[in-house]
Amino acid sequence: MLIATKILSTLLLLLVLVEDLKYRAVHVWVFPLLLGSFVVLKFQYSSFSTVLIESAYNLVLIIFNLILLTVYFSIKFKKPTLITRSLIGWGDLLFFVCMIPLFSFRQFVLVFPLSVAFSLLAFVLLSISKKQAALKVPFAGFQALFILVLIGLDSLGDVNIKGYNLISLS
Repeated sequence: MLIATKILSTLLLLLVLVEDLKYRAVHVWVFPLLLGSFVVLKFQYSSFSTVLIESAYNLVLIIFNLILLTVYFSIKFKKPTLITRSLIGWGDLLFFVCMIPLFSFRQFVLVFPLSVAFSLLAFVLLSISKKQAALKVPFAGFQALFILVLIGLDSLGDVNIKGYNLISLS
């Protein structure tokens, strides 16, 4: 079951990457499947109560970041701004939710900003290579690629940053 779940998660992450890069959109049915596969993966190594508590902390972190973004852009544009109207897509938000159960809170505090930085860097490099400025960042797709890299590295051994295991799915 574990191998099948890892394969399903990998295929779904690849689908998110390809669809987001190609269409700047992801089919909505992908997100519940991805969330479910991540929950099943996490339950292989953690108890229900641990996953629930860690997921709650991760959700609070995402909500806090979204509130900060809303306040920042409201100040920048000098009017109340709903970031889901034009600044961040619903697919990106759904992907954030999918990421929640996969990581412990300590891991998520590292992985979330690293995946955001990776996504923005990948977008800049892609824009430079195409020699045109794209209007929409395939944010969920690049974050899916980042998680794919982490899962791939985890399959080879522990991914450590200063002695802390960044992801542990094995």
